[in-house]
Amino acid sequence: KKRDVERGNHSLVKGNDRKGSRTRTNLEREKMAVCCPSTRVPALEDPSKYEKKGKIEEIEGVKAYIVGEPSKNAVFVIADVFGYDSGRHFGIADQLADEGYYVVMPDLFEGDRMTFADLGTPRLGEFIMKFKPNVWQPLADKIYAHLAAKGAQKIGAIGFCWGCWAIFHESSRGKLACGVNCHPSLRIESMMGGDVEALTEQVQAP
Repeated sequence: KKRDVERGNHSLVKGNDRKGSRTRTNLEREKMAVCCPSTRVPALEDPSKYEKKGKIEEIEGVKAYIVGEPSKNAVFVIADVFGYDSGRHFGIADQLADEGYYVVMPDLFEGDRMTFADLGTPRLGEFIMKFKPNVWQPLADKIYAHLAAKGAQKIGAIGFCWGCWAIFHESSRGKLACGVNCHPSLRIESMMGGDVEALTEQVQAP
């Protein structure tokens, strides 16, 4: 028996022969599409076409993307090695601000960054080793001071790749109320001569 595949306004849904097959029209497919709730998370836009809602300012010499109204609840966004203005970082920060958080995403690499062409080259290891905690934590402290001045009482963080490793360090310093980690790269700790398990044991927030 042969599956029947129609190429007009109908498409085969199920069935092993012409007699048993069922079809669905384009109209029926459109009706099914509206089953998604209106409150669903919208599809992410192409980063190159995205219009950010916040603005880039300097906080005690640290360039940062700021969005949202000052609030007692703030979010510290820590980007990956490709930089805070790469990928969908702006869009994610904006979504958090839409939920009522005051969001700050600093450039902890101070203008430096990796590119996709750097992957698989010695540049990656050199970049990672350049930004040890004693380099970027003083910059992070300036962000905490800014958030406190804006009335933030609780600070959560969301990090991406390298940023997740940074969150573990910040949590071990007692700086965060909570942290969210997206594709974490905790083995960076091993690259710097540390112990990953020891770092995780020092975490003070969920």
